[in-house]
Amino acid sequence: FVLGRRINSLSFSYSYFINEIDDIIIFIYNSRNTIIAQNISGAEISGHEISLESTVFNHLKVSGNLTLQEPIDKGDVSYYRGNYLPYRPRYEAFGSITLFNPFASLAWSIEHIGGSYRDRVNSDFYYINERTLHTLVCRLMPLKGLELEFEAENIFDTMAFDRVGYPLPGRSFFTAVAYTF
Repeated sequence: FVLGRRINSLSFSYSYFINEIDDIIIFIYNSRNTIIAQNISGAEISGHEISLESTVFNHLKVSGNLTLQEPIDKGDVSYYRGNYLPYRPRYEAFGSITLFNPFASLAWSIEHIGGSYRDRVNSDFYYINERTLHTLVCRLMPLKGLELEFEAENIFDTMAFDRVGYPLPGRSFFTAVAYTF
């Protein structure tokens, strides 16, 4: 909806979710840098999600979302029951700011993923640390139908690991050219 000259659009959403799951398949740490699928009898994942997006001055878009969740093991094994599910972070956040006009755009985004456990015991030894990654994207539309894109991911070269323990790529650069006719 239109709010005036400075704020062109504004949207906000909030969601509460609760999932009670019977017979869920989860991934757990098995041995040196491998994971396996395992079936557990139950889980409950509940939480909140908030999103906000706004366009101001006809050329600046700001957006973000935040998810907070409690991924709890509700399985039959008593010493796992009540622990956090493996590889399910308790929070994730994303934000971006984009400066744009009909011929170009420049976007900066930040993604933050909270830490999580790799095992059902929730031992600190198998904990995956939180990570924050920054991305910069420049898009040019010099001619009708032609689009050039330049992207720099993980621009601060943050050392981060995926689920199995392998490092994610460091600073990476990508280009793309598209033509629509």
